[in-house]
Amino acid sequence: TIGANRPSDTQFGVPEAKAITIHRVSPRVATAEEIGSGEVGAQIAASIAANDLVVVGREQAIAQSVTDLTAAYQGTVATVQTHGSALAGLNGSVATLDLTTVAGTQYVAGIKATSWDSSGSGSGSLLQLLGDNVVAEGSLSTNRLAVGLGKNLIENSSFKAGLRGWARSGSGQANADATVAVRAPGQPWAGIASPTLAIHQSSSATTGETIIRHAPIRDVSGAAAQGIAVVPGEVIEASVNISAHRCACDIRIHYYNAAGVFFAGSGVLQSVSNNVGSENNPEQWDRIGGRHTVPVGAVLATIALYKLPTAPGEADSYAFWYHPQLCRSHAAATALTPYSPDGTTLVDGGSVITGSLMAEAANVGSFSAAGLAVFGGNLQSANWNGAGSGWRLTQAGELTVPNATIGTLKLPDGAISTLHQSRWGAYYNTGTEQWQRSITLQFGLDYDSNCYIRMWTQWAALDNGDNWLNIHFSPIGYR
Repeated sequence: TIGANRPSDTQFGVPEAKAITIHRVSPRVATAEEIGSGEVGAQIAASIAANDLVVVGREQAIAQSVTDLTAAYQGTVATVQTHGSALAGLNGSVATLDLTTVAGTQYVAGIKATSWDSSGSGSGSLLQLLGDNVVAEGSLSTNRLAVGLGKNLIENSSFKAGLRGWARSGSGQANADATVAVRAPGQPWAGIASPTLAIHQSSSATTGETIIRHAPIRDVSGAAAQGIAVVPGEVIEASVNISAHRCACDIRIHYYNAAGVFFAGSGVLQSVSNNVGSENNPEQWDRIGGRHTVPVGAVLATIALYKLPTAPGEADSYAFWYHPQLCRSHAAATALTPYSPDGTTLVDGGSVITGSLMAEAANVGSFSAAGLAVFGGNLQSANWNGAGSGWRLTQAGELTVPNATIGTLKLPDGAISTLHQSRWGAYYNTGTEQWQRSITLQFGLDYDSNCYIRMWTQWAALDNGDNWLNIHFSPIGYR
């Protein structure tokens, strides 16, 4: 709005205020005269074209706006066209749409549509924010949030803890001839800093299959579960990088009921055959996977990696798996979720369950680890077998060390007070007129400040009235 005052006129009295309303502004390219006079810089041009429409009915109001922006400089032209519409009804329903076209490509921004039966109450559709990126600088609050990028629920998905958290099953001769191992970083068919899971079938058998399943830790005892908890109707996604050599491989999802019994599967989500790929960079391998809706009756779900038998005519086969992932998704997702590192650490009031734990210090009432128990039982080495291997210290204070080297041993006074000996008697046989040999063998521990053990033999003297046996002492060693 432009305001103007009418000049003072004695005929009409005091000046009057005037209002001028401009309904449309239509910019144009500057003329040569305007450019020549310096009003517009040479080779610079811009234009704005705006069209607005407002319609008001008995039950609703509609407003629309179309704006075209054009800017040119030295032959470079940029255009932006924006369409906007808004609708409001007497029943409380509203809808808005913003559409922007940049360089011929359309982008939808902002709120696409919302609707309510009545203002402030009743049911309505979900708020939809459409765009490749939605940034919330402050906070976002909602009762439910469905996104395509889910957290990896697999423990030890990097295989850095070996086969911990993984279980094997299968059938047929192909499985009987298969070995499962972790390929160490730096080896062929592993990453420079990342291990892979390797399955090798050492035969040409063409029947059977080997299955590797995720079996997460169930409780503090270390027992394994059949999978992660799921809810019927939700969407689960499984994916993995795969390198198959002379065989086919596929990926599936297995479901288990409340009793922990397998009762359904997703079927093959995706498969590959002989897709060797890079020898030293598993990031370049094909990533296969898919999504599946959890069936009714399912309580647990797990990822299942299938290695099928050696292809006909081949002597053996390999399969290498890298960065498996199991995550929650939604039905609208169209691409596999990018891999994220290990998934779940359970922390509650009674326990912490995770693949690895690092801390500067820990103060615990009891501690246990594979092959070693402290406070909660005997303390022993991982190789203790009671038959000469390893060592053990029991709760009763008994220490068993098959081979110990002691630099200095100190004992309190009176700690040793016994003497053990073996004695064989001697006598003179008058019938044969021969002496029977007499030997006394003693083992003693003579305690003093040096603490040593002396062993000796002793010949006893006997008198039968006619003959004597002289006494002879012969030390045979010190220790």
